[in-house]
Amino acid sequence: MKYWLISGNEVSTNPNEPFVNIIKKIHWRRRFIDGDDQVDTFNILELPDFDQENFVPYENMTFEKYCEWLENLLDVNKIDEGLQNDMNKVKNPPTKNQELPFNNIEMDRYFQNLSKPNHGSSGTSGY
Repeated sequence: MKYWLISGNEVSTNPNEPFVNIIKKIHWRRRFIDGDDQVDTFNILELPDFDQENFVPYENMTFEKYCEWLENLLDVNKIDEGLQNDMNKVKNPPTKNQELPFNNIEMDRYFQNLSKPNHGSSGTSGY
């Protein structure tokens, strides 16, 4: 299942605009759930210039209207293709975590021994 989430928007604060709260940007997220796995992507859509003929007052905006704008202004097929690729990586990861062939205690001892002065030498080369 793929669906939109709207996490916020940005509206005009310009007092010279013909209307108040003209939506300028939509903060969106597209989510894809497949069984127990979930991936998503997010971005900000900057809306085209104000269109007085199609203006919807802010108080009349609905989730469905936001989704309509996203569907019309974004390349949803490309977004969904990216989500599918991400899901494929979740289900069939190209890499995995592997336990180290040594433990950190051995590594600590190694570096501690390197930092100790060589107690076994007399300090002369013997030549």
